[in-house]
Amino acid sequence: MAISGCAHPGMEQIVSRGRALLGEPIRWAIGGFHLMDADSTEIARSVQALRALGVTDVLPTHCTGDAAIAAFERAYGEHCLAGGVGRRLAL
Repeated sequence: MAISGCAHPGMEQIVSRGRALLGEPIRWAIGGFHLMDADSTEIARSVQALRALGVTDVLPTHCTGDAAIAAFERAYGEHCLAGGVGRRLAL
């Protein structure tokens, strides 16, 4: 699981580094994906990169941005959960 406050370097870089350190896939990406100012091409690249890294579930929050959250909802369906203050998640 990768949890980020605000993923300034990109959530895919955080997941990639975690995967390298742990030696196993990171299933969950949770937090701010820092895509609020990204264009549709950059958002699509981020979605594709996380899927290629083996992320099966996402919970994008604050700095992900509305367009990116919508893209993750389309790509991950029921495996994209709404997040925010007070959200509880049983893993």
